Amino acid sequence: MNIVTSICVDEDDNDVNINYPSTLHASAEDRRLIYWKCVLIFMATSVRCNPSHTHTVYTNDRKEVFYKKTNIKDFLKKLGVDIKLLPFETFKPPAGYSKNFKNAFYKLDVMKALGTLPDDTYSIVVDSDCVWIKPNDELITIMKEGKVLLYDVYKSFKEKKDKFDDVRIKLGSLYKEIDEFYPTQKPIQFGGEIVGTNSQNFKILTLQMEDAFNKIISIYDDQPLRLDENRKIFDGMEMLTSYVYNNMALPYYNLKDYIARIWNTLRGSTATEADMNLTIWHLPSEKTQGFPLLYNQVINKKSTFWKVPVSEFKNYLGGYLGVPKHVVPKRYFMLFRKVVQSAKRHLPTSKAK
Repeated sequence: MNIVTSICVDEDDNDVNINYPSTLHASAEDRRLIYWKCVLIFMATSVRCNPSHTHTVYTNDRKEVFYKKTNIKDFLKKLGVDIKLLPFETFKPPAGYSKNFKNAFYKLDVMKALGTLPDDTYSIVVDSDCVWIKPNDELITIMKEGKVLLYDVYKSFKEKKDKFDDVRIKLGSLYKEIDEFYPTQKPIQFGGEIVGTNSQNFKILTLQMEDAFNKIISIYDDQPLRLDENRKIFDGMEMLTSYVYNNMALPYYNLKDYIARIWNTLRGSTATEADMNLTIWHLPSEKTQGFPLLYNQVINKKSTFWKVPVSEFKNYLGGYLGVPKHVVPKRYFMLFRKVVQSAKRHLPTSKAK
């Protein structure tokens, strides 16, 4: 199995003002570093859990990337990760079409590249803000049955079921604007964080996506397609990919028992005890929380990250990432320690009489 992630960096002035909510107000260069750290952590967790599989990072970033005196690209190569340069071309929305998550469309260029690999290649593309928590060869077994691995994100939504159903109805209406004969009124919303299949199926899928992408581009100037008043069809790739996935002839397998989109914030967490039975955690809000702490562990080859038994790996990662919910993340202990240290420095000193 070929385990793949990607990172697409801003290339021109049209890109730098795109909104990426999970990285707050980071500059383009800060965002580049945030995502490269995620790439390193995801690949390190996968190497620990899947040492016999191949690992590949696709990127349009030609520059070296350093953080805390570590060359991240060199570190990845030493882990056995292949880094492939791939331009962002086929699925790049035109300037002004996308206000949010424009670089997510780069994953479609990656999928197209995977469609050119030898016929017996099975690849799984995963977002970089994920961690692999345990080995699981069931995924390749499912792919060998000819199925496409997809994730129905229904349970990851914090809204109630009727709210989610409303989103599906809006998706169906949006797809009818593109194709009046679109067959599904309430299409499934598939997450963009994971897709896996063989190279032949990737070729089939990306040909369909390219047709859909070009059709939408051709009508977009006259009819800016929207899910609602806040989201246009080019604000993230999931509306395009779900358009194809709900209308493809290929069979799919729902990965709801293997991956979950988990939200951890100061206001609360969607993590549950059941998440400990998964294979992959997707943690969008941890990019600027637990991941920076894990980065320090990953780049230290003598740290517990590299020594803890794989059977205990998920518990170790959960301590940094707040999974399950009752686990207090290590960042809170570190923050508390910094507050205490700061308070001690500002305490008045008493002189002996």
